[in-house]
Formats: sequence, C-alpha cells, structure tokens
Amino acid sequence: MSTIVDIENIRDNVIEFIKNNNITDLKLYIDIYNINLKEINSEEFDILIYAIENEVSLEIIHYLIIKCQYNNLNYSFYCDKGYRKYSFLEVGQDICYRGYKVPLFSAIAKKRFRIANLLIKYKADINYRLDILCWEDIHIIHYLYHIHRSFFDNDILIYILIQGFNIKNLTTSLMTYLNNTCLNGLTIIFKYCIFDISFILKMLNFYKNKTILSCQQLQEIIKKEKYKIKIDKSCYNEVLYPKRNYDILKLFFDHDNYDNHCSCLSSCECYELLQESIYYNNYNLVQSILNFVIFNGKNNLEFFLIDVSKGENKEIIKIIEDLLIQCIEVGNFNILQLVLETFLLNFVLRVRFIDFFKNIHIEKLLLEAGKENRNDPKILNLLLQLLFVISLIVKENRLVGNSNESLQSIKTRFSNKYIYQTSFKDIENLAYYLIIMKYDTSYLNLVLNTLIKLNYIDELKYLVNECNEFKSRINFNTMDMNDDCPLMVAFYKDNIEIFQYLLENGGDYNLKLKKKEFCHHDRYIAYINNDEEKDVEEENEDEDNYNEEEETKSIFSLALQLKKYRIIRCLLKYPIQIDENEFYSNQNKNYNNYSLPIIHSIFNNNIDEIKSYINDKNYDSDDDNHHHHHYHNYNNFLNKEWGITPLVAAYLLNKKDIFNILIDYYDINELDNYGYNILHYSILKEDITVINDLISRGANINFYDNSNGHGHCTLDIVIHIKNQMFFSILIQQENILLNIPNEQGDTPLITLLKYHWNLDYNLEEVMDWLKILIEKDVDVNLIDKNGYSPLAYAIQTNFLSLVKLLIDNGSNINYKIKIHSNDYKDDREQSILYFTIKLGYKDLIKYLIECNASIDLTNDDEIFYLICFTKWSDTELFEYFIKYNFNSLTFKFLEKIIYWNRLDLLKIIVEKYHLDINMMKDSQGQTLLTCAIKYNKKQISNYLIKNDIENY
Repeated sequence: MSTIVDIENIRDNVIEFIKNNNITDLKLYIDIYNINLKEINSEEFDILIYAIENEVSLEIIHYLIIKCQYNNLNYSFYCDKGYRKYSFLEVGQDICYRGYKVPLFSAIAKKRFRIANLLIKYKADINYRLDILCWEDIHIIHYLYHIHRSFFDNDILIYILIQGFNIKNLTTSLMTYLNNTCLNGLTIIFKYCIFDISFILKMLNFYKNKTILSCQQLQEIIKKEKYKIKIDKSCYNEVLYPKRNYDILKLFFDHDNYDNHCSCLSSCECYELLQESIYYNNYNLVQSILNFVIFNGKNNLEFFLIDVSKGENKEIIKIIEDLLIQCIEVGNFNILQLVLETFLLNFVLRVRFIDFFKNIHIEKLLLEAGKENRNDPKILNLLLQLLFVISLIVKENRLVGNSNESLQSIKTRFSNKYIYQTSFKDIENLAYYLIIMKYDTSYLNLVLNTLIKLNYIDELKYLVNECNEFKSRINFNTMDMNDDCPLMVAFYKDNIEIFQYLLENGGDYNLKLKKKEFCHHDRYIAYINNDEEKDVEEENEDEDNYNEEEETKSIFSLALQLKKYRIIRCLLKYPIQIDENEFYSNQNKNYNNYSLPIIHSIFNNNIDEIKSYINDKNYDSDDDNHHHHHYHNYNNFLNKEWGITPLVAAYLLNKKDIFNILIDYYDINELDNYGYNILHYSILKEDITVINDLISRGANINFYDNSNGHGHCTLDIVIHIKNQMFFSILIQQENILLNIPNEQGDTPLITLLKYHWNLDYNLEEVMDWLKILIEKDVDVNLIDKNGYSPLAYAIQTNFLSLVKLLIDNGSNINYKIKIHSNDYKDDREQSILYFTIKLGYKDLIKYLIECNASIDLTNDDEIFYLICFTKWSDTELFEYFIKYNFNSLTFKFLEKIIYWNRLDLLKIIVEKYHLDINMMKDSQGQTLLTCAIKYNKKQISNYLIKNDIENY
C-alpha cells in the first residue's frame, strides 16, 4: 500500500464488506492482498468505531480488534469533516462529543452490549475519561447525556453501573440531571451501586478465607457500603425546590450518612417534611424520615424532638400529639401505627426526662378518631391498644423503660403483624386507669363509645358488670365530647345486642336529643337516602324561624324517621313516653301551642270525652272555633300538619280501653307522618292479638305511602325483625302483593337478599324464606333503583345455593346491570357474568358459565376482566368459559388476548379447542399475526408464524 489512492481504494472495499456484514469475503480479501488493516486508519477514519456504529456483527468486530492490533482500546478519535464522507448521519444522531468518539462509548450508546463486553474484555475501561480541555474532564455518563437523550436510558445506565462505573463521579449536578432526564435514574443508581457485585465478592472473600469479623466491624462495613454515595445539602435543595420530589427524597433519606457531613437537613426541615408526608399519605417517605432521624449519628430521635421543640416553640409531648392527630385526620392506619411504634419504642424507652404516658392526652386522639366523618375501626382499635398499654403502665406505677414485660407488650401490640385481641385483664387495667385519673363522664363515654364502635360487646359487659366503681361513674345517656352518647352510638351502629344491653342497664328509652346532637346524623342518612333529603332541607330552612325553644327529638321518633325497625322493636318493649309535640310534624311547629281535644282526652285517659266526640254527629270541621280539628268523618285525620294519629297514640300509650273504642271508628290504614299505620306498630311491638284483629278488619298489608311520600312495606318490617310467625301469617293472606316496591324501590325479595347479612340470618333461614316467596310467585327479575336484580344481590352473598335457587326459578342470567356513575355521560351496562368475575367468586363464575351466562365480547372492560382475572398458573376458569362460549369468540376478544401478551390463553384456544385462526379477521381483513406485530408481541408472533398463520 504505497499510495494514498491505494489506501483509499482498500478502505472503500473494506467498508463495503463491513456494511454487508460479509466476514468471509472480508477475510479472503485481506489474506489474498496481504492487507494491514491498521494502515487504513487515519486522522479522518477509524475502522473499529465505524464498524461499531454501523450494526456490524460481533464476529467482525472481534476480527477487526485482532487484525488492527490495537494496543489500547481506551482512545478517542476526532472525526473532522473528512470522516463525514463515510458517515451520513443527521445532526443529533451522530455519536460524538465536541467531535470526539470513543469505541466503548459508541458501543454502549448503540446499546450493543455484547460488543461493549468484548471491548471491556480487551481492557476497554468503563471509567475512561475524555480529557479534551484542562477544564473539561468527561466520563461516559457526561459524554452520553451531552450528545442526545436517545443515547441514554435506563438500560444503558444499568449497564454502565454493573460494569463498575466509579461512584465517586456521581456529583450533585449529575444526580440532578439523572433525576430530570432518566426515568427512575436515581433509583437505579442506588439499586446497582449499593451492595453491588464488588461488595458481594468482598463478603464472599471474607467467607472463603474464614475472616473473623466482630459485629461492630460488620456493621461498619455495611454502613460504609450503604452510605458510599455522598448526599449533601445541595442534593436536597435540588429535589426540594421549587417543587418537591418525594420519591427522590425517600432515596436520599434512605442513603444519607449524616456522620460524614453536617450540612444536611435540619431537624425542623425534617419535621416539616414528616408533616407533609403524613398529609399526603406517603407511608414510605414517613418511614424513611423516621428511620433517618433515629439511626443517623447525632440526629437521633431524642435530639430531633428537642430541636423541633425549640424551633416550633412547643413541648415535645405536643409535637408527638400533633403528629398522631394528623395521622388520624388523614385516616391512614398504617402511618399511625408506624408513628406510634416509632415514638413508643425508640423515644419513650430511652428518654427519662418525660413521662410520656402521664402527659400524652389519649382523649384528644380518641376524640379525633371518634368524629363522625372518621370512625375508622382499625384506627380506633389501635388507639384502644395504646390506651390498654397506658393503663397497664399506670397500674404498675412504673415507666415502660424499666419493664421488659411492658416493653414486649408494646412491641407486640404495635407490630404490623399483630392481630388485635382484647383480654378481660386489659379491661380491668383500663377501668383502674380511668378511675384513678378521675376522668369525667364525657371522657368515660368516649371510651365506651370506642368499644361500641368496635362491637366489643363482651368487653363492654365486663367493664360495666365487673367493675363496680367504674359502673357508678358512667351514664349511657350522657354525651361525650363528640356529642355522642353510648345509646346513640349503638343506635347508629345498628348493634341490637349492645343497644338492648344498654337499655337493660340504665339506657333511657325516652332519651331526648337536641338538634345539634342528631342533625349531623340526619344529614348523613339523607345523603345515602335521597328520599330523606327533602325533610332535612325543610328542617334546615325552618331553623332560623324557630329559635324560641331548641328543637328536641326522642330516640323513638328518630328511629321511626330512619326506619330502624329492630331498634323500634327494642324500644316498644318499654313504656315509651310520647310528647304532645309528636302529634305535630315539622311543617306545623308554629301551631304547637294548640292541641286537639281528642289528644288531651287520650293523654288524660278520659274515655267519656272520647265517646262524646264520637257520638257528636253534628260536628262541623269548618267551625271557626275548631279550625285546627282534622278528624272529619273519622278519616284522614292526618295531613302534613300532624305527626301521629289518635289511634296510634292510644295504642303506643297503652290506653287499651280508648284504643278498643277508636279502632271501630277510625281508619286503621291511615298513615302517620313517618308513613306507619297501626298494623306496622303492632308488628314492631310483636302484638299477635292486635295483628290478627287488624288483619281480620281488612288492614292493608301492602306498601302504600302518605302525602309526604313516606310508607312502609309490612313484609319488609317482618323481614327486618326476623319474625317467622308473622311472616307466615302475612304470606298466607290472599291480598298480599309481593312485587310492589317500597319507598327505596325494593321488593320483599330484594329486601331479604340485600339486608340479611345485617339481620343475623343464616343461610338456611334465608333459603327457607326465599323458597316461600318463590312459591307465592314473586317476580325474581324485578330491578331496584340501583339497577340490580335479586340475582345480583344473591351473587354478592357468594352463596351458590341461593344463586342456584333463583336461576332454577327463572332469574335472567343475561340481563344487563345498569351502572349509574358521574364519571360517564351515559349509564353503562354490565353483564351478570362480568359482575361476578369482578367479585372473583370462582364457584359462582363456573356455575353461571354452565348456565350459558355470557359476557359482551365486544366490550373492552368485560374482556379485560375475563383475561386479567385468569392467572398464569390457573387457567381453569378461562378454559371453562371457552368450552361453553367457543362459537361466540370475536376477533376483538382474541386481539385483546394478544394485546395483554397472554400466549398461554391463545394456546388454549388454538391447541385445545382447535380454533382456525386463519379464519379470524376483522372488518379490515387484519389477521391476528398483524395484531401481534403491531403490538410488538414477539413470542406470540413467533407462535403464529410457527403454526403457519397467514399474514395479510
């Protein structure tokens, strides 16, 4: 090769061989003409870099490295204009920085990692630095991210780190760049740099050589490894301002070695971030911050709280309380548990200058957790455990730090794996604590209300029955600090056992509630029952006009309004007192100074006056002197102005003689303001004599409503109070109508299926009642206001026998449930099978499939649940569905299987059920192979090609 022309000709020929990936001809050409490849390299051209950047095979690269006799692969090549004639890449696509190229950098930028491995094998250094100018020292990460983002991603970063990139090169600016440009870039750095391969090899070497390490030495080695990435104040500033990056903050807290520098976050800054992370329900960040302030050098929890106390001008106990209350406010049980465990185990046990249990105001925490809009059972239970621990410590009269037994008790109670169990010993300690602390009744009731909300009936009974001094200081009718009394908490919890127990032990069955004590509950009930909204709004509108005397409502009246049939039954076992104001509805408050003469007569038990009113045939309801009388012709006594009818009043006040007179003259089907008639009350009172008498007199046993739109279904009441005898009596009546929906749009069948969980029915009882209703030709396909049929409610119970019974008796398994949602402009529909798949009830799914229940195989949502519900390790249900729906498979269904990369499901259809996939095309003639290619599903594409699938 004597001339430049000869060299250029040879270079062109070699380039052509390389471009064509033709190593055989390349070798032959070089051998025949005895070419020295090293000579074709020049200031304008480098054959190795050219080959790397032009997708040449690994074999050719290896051949070039050997033939060119490179002494060192750690070099840079400056590509001036002369190189451009060999490379035609557009601006931004060329791999060079300030005109310089590096073989290893080019291979990694092109993600040709096998070639990069080869270069490293021949001593290419991942930490090679491009020293261009005295002030610019460029390593590979600098080099790649300065070129273009397309040459730097997670895969490239992981490769660089695995190959031993020097972690000391990770400056603040570089970590900031990675955070801004590379998804999860910093996470990757910490994952692959901390406890990396070199560390593992080092530990294995200790093991191999049987090197003895003390615990302190081992801890130092681990600590040094964990904190080997330097994180300084500037790192924090980058992710704190102007906008917080909480994910990166967690990384910094997890790997920040406070011992090595003193310019990191202050205690007050950590406290502020701790508050923020609690507010945003960021459990992982809360955990990292707490670990940081506990375990990092001088900044342990004790000094952290002292510093915060000075900065916030608060006592330490107040700081802890505020954090705990904030956890309760956001309603995150896991964070509350973590914060409690941290302060109890890492602060109280080590610090002697504060008696945590003496000074913490547990009542503040219970008060916050017990507010009506919270009442999270898990949080209440956790605070109860804290109260038990406090009670134990106070009773033993010693600090936690001096008792291994108490320490273990705390560790157990606040462990993430702890399942709360309350012992009677806990209750004894609690009673002792509450007594010696001399808490008033409102706080004692706050504790009782917590037990009731958690349905701790046995613990409540033990506290009241066995702790006499405690019992003498409580009052079930007194409000706690959240304006709730134990009787009303049980009332709203619908816990009949506790409610009955409270009544038997001093609970006031005639309890009167001020408006502020029940109106917030009314609003809640109105919210979930739209039919109550009007009443609540009217009460609110009238509030400003009726301030002379604060409105009260009896617990009995409230139970009537809220349709709490079981509560009403409990109350009617006692001598309920009825105020004359009960005879006036909300709309007629201004007339409460006037009363009906007949009402006075009933209250005074004056039978003679009652008879006189009835015998007075000349009574004129339009008489000016009797303008407020409304019992003209003994019917329609009640309109919107009046609350309870005289007939009901006589019955509830147990005026038997007057009742026996009025029943012959008054309309027994007349409804009061809450929609009840005398038959309803007699059923709720479980008075079989009056029930039989009323039925014989022609009492209406079906649903109907009053002028306010309120009414009750007699059979619904019987179902709620679970009275088998009354049910049998009513169901035998010829005039019973079982398919008339009640005020909520529920038929008796739906009522039974919808509420039996809360009414203490077992499966056998539900089946028996259901069979009786079906025998009476109840419509099993009537839809309620929510768009649900009886079958849908039966499916929610997950009882196969219920579902079978309904389907055997004509339930439509293919009707569409209408979903009413504010998220969609139009109501959506879902099939029964789709509904069941979402619930995940396998036995029911199989049975519905056997009964030919279908899903909409053109609906994306339904297809998604069918595919995603089928786990890779369990395709039984999917096979079951295909078996019964093979002839209904759609192209869209198969396309979605491909989209979700479920080759296992596709194989079932093709290999087990012999689907001819060549016949499956969409309206555009698109095949499944086309879909696989479009969605880049290589395994599925190869499978289809292997099975000779036709590609259009």
